[in-house]
Amino acid sequence: MSKILVTGATGTTGQQVVEALLAQGADIRLGVRTPSKVANFVERGAEAVVYDYDRPETLQEAMTGVDRVFLLTPFNEHSVELTKTAVQAAEAAGVSFVLKLSAVGADPEAPGGPGKSHGLAENVIKASNLAWTMLQPTFFQDNILNFQGASIKGQGHIYGASGEGKASFVSAGDIGRAAATILLNPEPHHGQSYVLTGPEAFNNQQVASMVGEIVGKPVTAINLTPEQYGEGMRANGASEWMIENMLVLEGIKAKGWAEAVSPAYTQITGQPGEHMFDYLSANKARLVA
Repeated sequence: MSKILVTGATGTTGQQVVEALLAQGADIRLGVRTPSKVANFVERGAEAVVYDYDRPETLQEAMTGVDRVFLLTPFNEHSVELTKTAVQAAEAAGVSFVLKLSAVGADPEAPGGPGKSHGLAENVIKASNLAWTMLQPTFFQDNILNFQGASIKGQGHIYGASGEGKASFVSAGDIGRAAATILLNPEPHHGQSYVLTGPEAFNNQQVASMVGEIVGKPVTAINLTPEQYGEGMRANGASEWMIENMLVLEGIKAKGWAEAVSPAYTQITGQPGEHMFDYLSANKARLVA
């Protein structure tokens, strides 16, 4: 059985990749800054090692003896350089395949934002001697809980700057299941880029209405101008880089560029994608004060 390294295993998506691989009995190693943070996975059979971009030597050590890597780099201004470091380590360690978590709209020619950085990072992998597959998910269903949960519980509001723009939100669970399917049998997916979406697109008010139906109280979408949205993030301590990138993402939704529904998840797994209403219903406890 091939050993699989999962990076970013403590994050929203990485945890779902680990869960899906463990469910299939895969031989997995988790590359994390602090191995003690994944003790629950180690108890279930995973191996944990130090994987720290501030200590580049740990990357090659983590990849030694590994055949396949799920590569998730931090969402920051250094993501392209971090991808280069990871690819160099993978090549030196003899890794044969990398599955990169990218993003919908990844394009090195994009004017800026996550699309450009993901596109440039993809090109680093494509120029290597590694076999590869790219997963390009759209906006996460999980982020309604992670970033809007407090305002939903405390104020009955969802905030955004995307107007009536829709997005075909995908669950991190579906991303994890698609990733696990590919990692367990990568050859049919070599050289492919898959856009992952949910089965239906919604704007913020439609999401708010769904949440309201689930929690049994009115929930309203508050549409801000980009300036107001940016100022709110700034007041909460966000960096200018983060503000700029989040505004690009809100603009993508506003323009309808994230509305299209892709069949890729079903093509990969043979299963229907998780619907937004089902996901939010399953996580009702996180939406109720």
